[in-house]
Amino acid sequence: MNKDPEDPNRSDDYQNIVNANREPQGDLQVKWAAIKDDYLNKYPDITERDTNYLLGEFENMLSNIATRTKRSIAEVRNEIMTWPQ
Repeated sequence: MNKDPEDPNRSDDYQNIVNANREPQGDLQVKWAAIKDDYLNKYPDITERDTNYLLGEFENMLSNIATRTKRSIAEVRNEIMTWPQ
C-alpha cells in the first residue's frame, strides 16, 4: 500500500488509532449512567463494587453484573440498552 499522503486510497492511520482507542460502548455507558439506580433496585444482589469501573473497563463491569445475576454479558448489555427510562 502506498503511504504517499496524496494517495486517496491510503488508510488514515491516525483515525484508525483514534477509533481503536475509543470506548466501544459509549451509548451503553450513557444509558447505564441514566438507569443505574433503578437497575440496582431491581437486582439487590449487585453491589456498588460490582458496578465501579475505570475508563476502558466497562466490559469488566458487565461481566461482574452477568456473574452476579447468573446471565451472559450479552443478556446484561441488551437489558441495559432496552431498559425503559
